[in-house]
Amino acid sequence: MPTSETKEAEIAYKALMGVVDEYMAGCYKNWVGSMGALDSSTLQAKLDKPLMKRTNHTDTTEREFLAVSTFNVKGVFLQCNFDQDLLALFTEVQYWEKFHGEFSIPYHAHDLYNQKAKFNAMREHVMRIVDAYNKILCDLSAVERRLFSDHIRKLDKRINQGLQKLTWVSKGIIEHYVNDCCAHCAEIYAIVRRFKEGKQRISHQCRLASSMLLLQIDKNVTYAHDIFEATQAARRTEMKRRLQQSHEITQLELRAIFTNFCDGTSEVLREWREFVKEIDSQVEAALRQAVKRSLQALSRAINGDAMSEPQTLFCLKLVLENGRIDYKPTMISLTHLVNIVAKELISTIAVVPRLCDILSPETVKQSSVANDRSDCSALTKRHRSFYSTISNDEDMLKIVVQIMNGMSLAATELQRHLGYWERYKTLWEMDKEAYIRRYAKANRSLKHYDDDVTKYRNQQTKIEHEDISHVVNFVQLDCALLKEQLISHCQQWRRNLLGLLNKNASQGLEYLHNLFADNTRTLCATPSDLNELSDKLRILLDFRSNSQVIETKILPIEEMYATLTKFDVQVASNEIVKLQELRPAWKEFLSMLDKAQHALDKAKVNMRRDLESNLEAYCQQVLQLREQVLIEIPTSQELTPDEAFAVIHDFRHRVEAVYLRKHDLQAGLDIFNMESPEHRELKDTERDLELANQIWILVRDWTRAFDNWKTGRFDELDISEMETVAGQFNKKVGKLGRDVKRWGIWEAMRTKLTEFLQTMPLIQDLRNPAMRSRHWDALKRDLILSPSLARTQIKSLQSKRLSKRLKHGGGRLT
Repeated sequence: MPTSETKEAEIAYKALMGVVDEYMAGCYKNWVGSMGALDSSTLQAKLDKPLMKRTNHTDTTEREFLAVSTFNVKGVFLQCNFDQDLLALFTEVQYWEKFHGEFSIPYHAHDLYNQKAKFNAMREHVMRIVDAYNKILCDLSAVERRLFSDHIRKLDKRINQGLQKLTWVSKGIIEHYVNDCCAHCAEIYAIVRRFKEGKQRISHQCRLASSMLLLQIDKNVTYAHDIFEATQAARRTEMKRRLQQSHEITQLELRAIFTNFCDGTSEVLREWREFVKEIDSQVEAALRQAVKRSLQALSRAINGDAMSEPQTLFCLKLVLENGRIDYKPTMISLTHLVNIVAKELISTIAVVPRLCDILSPETVKQSSVANDRSDCSALTKRHRSFYSTISNDEDMLKIVVQIMNGMSLAATELQRHLGYWERYKTLWEMDKEAYIRRYAKANRSLKHYDDDVTKYRNQQTKIEHEDISHVVNFVQLDCALLKEQLISHCQQWRRNLLGLLNKNASQGLEYLHNLFADNTRTLCATPSDLNELSDKLRILLDFRSNSQVIETKILPIEEMYATLTKFDVQVASNEIVKLQELRPAWKEFLSMLDKAQHALDKAKVNMRRDLESNLEAYCQQVLQLREQVLIEIPTSQELTPDEAFAVIHDFRHRVEAVYLRKHDLQAGLDIFNMESPEHRELKDTERDLELANQIWILVRDWTRAFDNWKTGRFDELDISEMETVAGQFNKKVGKLGRDVKRWGIWEAMRTKLTEFLQTMPLIQDLRNPAMRSRHWDALKRDLILSPSLARTQIKSLQSKRLSKRLKHGGGRLT
């Protein structure tokens, strides 16, 4: 029972078939419509065309089409000229017949379709000519076609019937025409193939020449100077022979090719000359490549490249002479050798002559007649030789320069390689004796000695492990002799440092033994006074407090001798004995200190009484000084500042004498652990002297300032500055008043400053622009002042107490 999906599929199928039928009917209608314009006469005209035509491309093969497109030549190739509309008609009729009469085919179309087999056979015959002809042209380049122009022209004469006369309706002669054309095409194609093969053999010789290396550098071989030169000379001789042989083969091939063009027109002979020039250029390029590759090989051996390092060619020795490292032999001779090899390498190609001079058409004909090679070589040359051209080529010169730069770089690198040995430079450059003297003065620790000796021992080991040879670019360096010299320097440094260490150990050992002996004699002697007693107690105390420090000096000396033993130094026998006796001597010295302590304690009892008497005299001196200061300290205003400063200075000297006596007593006080006396009277004396010094400094400074102002005129005074300075003095005097208010000099100074500050407002009023001459005249009459206000001085106002009198007058002027 049909399902819903079956019905839907049936409906879709009927719709699709309707669309297909409609599309087929439309296509048939369009085709019949296009056939309406074709009748039997029109179809006959389409057959009345030449068999072939010229075109700028060929539809035979893709390779031939690409060749034609490359040369961009129009109308060169042949193409079958059968009408494309007829081919389309054959195809349309073939497919419409497949509907088995559903679509009727026009009569004239069906009649023409019945001749399809005949026309296809004719097309195949014509395509034989087209393929053979186009194959010749495709094998030849545009330049080569000009050289084969005579052969192609002869072939075109035979083919022209198919281009002009013979049509698709011609009868009987087409098969004969096709066979004749194909035979001539095969003949020309054979000449083309021989030409191509000859060119290939010439190209092979060029490739052989370009692949030749004109020098010989064997891998893993280090050449001596003369061996390298002889090897390259033998290589150049062999390469000259091979180049001559290859050039003879090339000449023979060109002469064989020329037999096909020797009878050609002037145009063909001109193209032959161009062809020979092209071959000559190929030979030149091959020789240039050979020279370039050879120079590059030499450059690569010297400079290396991205894929390989420079090859080792020569060997140099490193030596240390006259305080510097140098190479033997020098780089100058190596550079000269490489330069000669590079130049001679290029001259190898001079044995190859120019082809365009010996293989021109005229030269070939003469040589073929005479058959004499010597005559050929004697012909006049019109071109520069290969050697002259290539030797001056910019690329070759660049490579030669690169080679020379490599030599220069190698010399620079060799010089720079000396920097590798600069790490050992101090071994031979530094003055060993001067360095050891500085080392001794620096008093280096034992660790420094151990580190430095170990450093030189390690340097010696490092030098011993250095490679005997190094390779720098193309040079192998022999370092054996240099290593021996550096090792000798390391050994000398070690001997010097260990000798200094032995000397220091010996001196330290001797110092401790002398220290014990000398101080034993000093401490065992009886002291004669307090100072000597103090010195001995101080020495004894120092040894008591520093006993651990002294004991720590023993261990470093023992370690020094242990270090000397570590580095296999032979120590003197007397030093070994003293070293063994050092610690017993130290224990004996400590026992002596205990005995000296007991003896000095007895001496202290006898000297205490003398100290107490001197201390009482010191206290009496302090009290007497205080009493004199209270009486004689300069507090009166009747004294001048200089006189006051002289008194103060004298008392300060006496205070210093008291302190000096106290300092002398301090040693005895320390011995008996007595407190140093502190006198308040001495402190008060110092304080009073300082206050007196301050007040008299203010008196002196104020007197100098006032002396500068008192003779000044009103119109020149800076009242603001005067008030500021006077205020500062008044402030300082006020501060001192807390301690010296009872002194007469302080009262006088205070009064002077007060009067001066009271005068300032009056002076300011007198300088007022509102002051009139009648006001001044009234003051002159009352106070007998200067006739002019501008010329009035401040001392006149100060002397007449003008501020007080004006104050009592109640301001009569205003």
